[in-house]
Amino acid sequence: EQMERIEASLEKSRVALLFGEPGIGKTSLVQAGLAQRLTDEGAMAVVFRVGVDPRREAILALRRAYSEAISEESDPIPDDMTLRDAARIAYEETGSQIILILDQGEDVEADAVKLRTELRQYQQARKLLAKAGLLDGPVLPDWLELD
Repeated sequence: EQMERIEASLEKSRVALLFGEPGIGKTSLVQAGLAQRLTDEGAMAVVFRVGVDPRREAILALRRAYSEAISEESDPIPDDMTLRDAARIAYEETGSQIILILDQGEDVEADAVKLRTELRQYQQARKLLAKAGLLDGPVLPDWLELD
């Protein structure tokens, strides 16, 4: 039943969100069920995690899926290519719909919260230094002010 609901969501929209508490099996559902089912239906399911460089992670996952789809070692998708161009090549070569599946997306939110906290701490430290006369210039660039 869950699989049908996810597939129906993917058919209706270009974006679908699968969310839930940690440990309930979202990753297992995607890896053991959804990705394989989509592949069996002719799509190219590309599962990736954000990592340090999300663009690179997505392209590497697309390259792996592409290599599996064509069953060859040759790979016309270079590392420095944009994700859009890499997906276009994979589509043109295979004729398969490309479906990108971001796994562990909650890590993106956690990283953003952590970064915001660190920037606030940095901002506060710079303000203290400025107040003490130990810092010339703005506390932070205008585009980075958090208050």
